[in-house]
Amino acid sequence: MKMICIDVKGMHCPSCETLIKEGLEELAGVKSAAVSHKTGKVVVEFDEKKTSEKEIKQVVRGLKYQVH
Repeated sequence: MKMICIDVKGMHCPSCETLIKEGLEELAGVKSAAVSHKTGKVVVEFDEKKTSEKEIKQVVRGLKYQVH
């Protein structure tokens, strides 16, 4: 398992957190996602054999948030 921390811009409320968390947890290989709109951070634990950091970032971008 690998863990990454992503800076995300555009989150404003708990609903944003829920949207991103649920979107990421649907991705194969993602074990957990911790999302904070207050810090702008998303911490994801995932299986590198099933998904990648690039795919994780694409999911967040697909939900219309900016990834840095």
